[in-house]
Formats: sequence, structure tokens, C-alpha cells
Amino acid sequence: MYDRANILGVPVACITRSQLVETIVQWAASSHREQPVTLTYANAHSLNRSSVDSGFREILQQANLVYADGISVVWASRLLGKPIPERATACDFMLDFVRGAAKQGLRLFLLGGAPGVAERAASSFCEHAPALRVVGWQHGYLDSRGDADVVGRVNDSLADVLLVGMGVPRQDQWIAAHRTELRVRVCWSVGAALDYFAGRERRAPKWWLNHNLEWAYRLLHQPRRLWRRYVLGNPLFVARVLWQYVRERWLAESPNRKS
Repeated sequence: MYDRANILGVPVACITRSQLVETIVQWAASSHREQPVTLTYANAHSLNRSSVDSGFREILQQANLVYADGISVVWASRLLGKPIPERATACDFMLDFVRGAAKQGLRLFLLGGAPGVAERAASSFCEHAPALRVVGWQHGYLDSRGDADVVGRVNDSLADVLLVGMGVPRQDQWIAAHRTELRVRVCWSVGAALDYFAGRERRAPKWWLNHNLEWAYRLLHQPRRLWRRYVLGNPLFVARVLWQYVRERWLAESPNRKS
């Protein structure tokens, strides 16, 4: 449907936020499929993880759509010659999605976060879209028995869209493990979006967002938890993208060479 940029072996859609919202709503409103479509995101952290975890990379490669959650991914796409138009972080377009879902009468099930987070996120969504139908929620602290119970609850709820916020890579692994059992139309990995809308996490002020410095704001406020991800992870991501760029240029200039 959309052009894709290959970034560290993961196809990331060249898509705007408005196109992304429209696509998700259309998928969720379409007739039932044998398996749900899967939607997830790529940022420096997830792409670093997929570079050393072939199983996770394969899950991302098999997703129906991967969008650019981080500005670093947008910059990487420009360097690699397949520009992604803009960053699409779920928190920036989630309210547009829930309003669109409400207009279409779609049913949502929220899964993830600590106890109480999904419920508070559901309340926040419904404040912005009173007609929205949230048909269930569940925290993300599950064991194997809890997994089976949740799959049954999701299916019984007749949800159209399942939002899963368990962090990278667990949320995508959970969806991949249960995709054949779920009878929803869309499975969407949303990261920390439920925490933000539940008020458990705080977004950066507008100035930081406008200057693509949300990562720096988060690092400033949670240095012990995030220093490895950003202080070590960001330069590592840049190095990996530069290596991909050099390798692709070398192969393009020497078509007879083998990779």
C-alpha cells in the first residue's frame, strides 16, 4: 500500500500520521480476516534490538505495517534514499484514531501497563471521544495462564482493535505468539501510549517536541532507566545506519560484487 524504507533490515512505511490513522480505521472496519493485521513501530531502540535479535527482527519484518516512531528513523530514511515524510508517535495521533474509531463504531480492547493503567487510559480516550466503545482492558503483567484467559476475554468482547502496550520487544512477541488465536481485526503495539494517556508518564513540553528532543527530555527525567537506551543506543544506531549506507553505496557502485 505504501512505499517502504529498509532500515537495518526492517521495512518502515513512508506514511504520514493522517494516512496512518486512516489506514488503521479502514483495516479495523473491514470484514473479518483469518488473522488480524499487525501494526507496530520502529525507533532507534527497537531497531538496535532487532539488529541483534533475529527472532524479533523477523516479527517486525512480518508485520503488516511498521511506522517511524522516532525522528532518528526519519533521518535514517533520508540518508538511505527513501525518505519517510514525518515521525508518527502514537501519542501524537492516538486521539485522532479514537475519534475516527468512535465514528465508525469500532470496539477497542486495551492490554498493557501496570494494574489500573489500561482502565485509566480507556477513561481518557472516552473523555475525548464519548461515543468510543472500549469493550475491555487488562494490565500487562501476565503469565502463561493469564495469556490464555486474556485471549479468551478479547475474543469474547468482540473487539475490532487490540492495543498492546508492553514495551519492546515483549508486546510484539506477545502478538506474534497469539495472532492465530485472536479474532480481532487489528493488533497494534503501542508502547508506552497507555501510560501517557493514563497520566502515569509525562510527555515533553511542546518546545522539546517541536525540536525533536523528546528523547533528551525523557533522559533528563529518567536517567537511571534510560541512559543505556539513549547515551549508548543512539550512537550505536547512527553507526549501524552509516554502515548500511556505506555498504549499499559500495554494492551499487560495484554491481558485480557479492554481498
